[in-house]
Amino acid sequence: GWSTRTTTKKKKIIPLGLISNNWGGTPIELWQPGGTLYNAMIYPYMVGPMSLTGFAWYQGEANARGTEATAYATKFPNMITSWRNGFQNPKAYFGFIQLSTWCPDNDDPKNNPQGPLAVPELRQSQMAAYLSLEKIGYATNADHGAQCNIHPPNKQYCGKRLGQSALALQYQQDDVLWKSPTYAGTATTTTTTSSSAISRLGSSSSSSSSS
Repeated sequence: GWSTRTTTKKKKIIPLGLISNNWGGTPIELWQPGGTLYNAMIYPYMVGPMSLTGFAWYQGEANARGTEATAYATKFPNMITSWRNGFQNPKAYFGFIQLSTWCPDNDDPKNNPQGPLAVPELRQSQMAAYLSLEKIGYATNADHGAQCNIHPPNKQYCGKRLGQSALALQYQQDDVLWKSPTYAGTATTTTTTSSSAISRLGSSSSSSSSS
């Protein structure tokens, strides 16, 4: 959050105040309407409501297991929309950090059948918000991870990236480049190799090895 604020301040936009609401190791369900952390740490600011410009979000590890990683693609955009509506600011900026590198519990096939694939699955689910809602910024952090450390120490890089997205999306700084690399699309292709081609390849390999 501090790195995100500092990035916008350097551009001499306006001074920004930060409200830091954090609780480590929590799933997204607790931050949705009706969740205990939503009731205690989000909803009180909606009374009035308090005037906010946007939100910075770094969460997801607690949902990177089993079917939760897939369900996140629905829960995350719904949470963002509910927060915006609660603050009566339906187009408030919302920026999130994609999960960094870490090692989930791969020895629990019952609760985490996806194993290490749960992390990229959760990242993909996070992007559902960017693809379906307006004024959503994101920043990748996979290149500054700390192997299996769930709390990579060098968060200034992803914080700066998220700040750049705020400059572009919230403050219309069109010269700011902020998007991390993403796939343009995916496609499935099928390659057919004839048996005669395989036979010729085998003959060539055999001839080469005998010389």
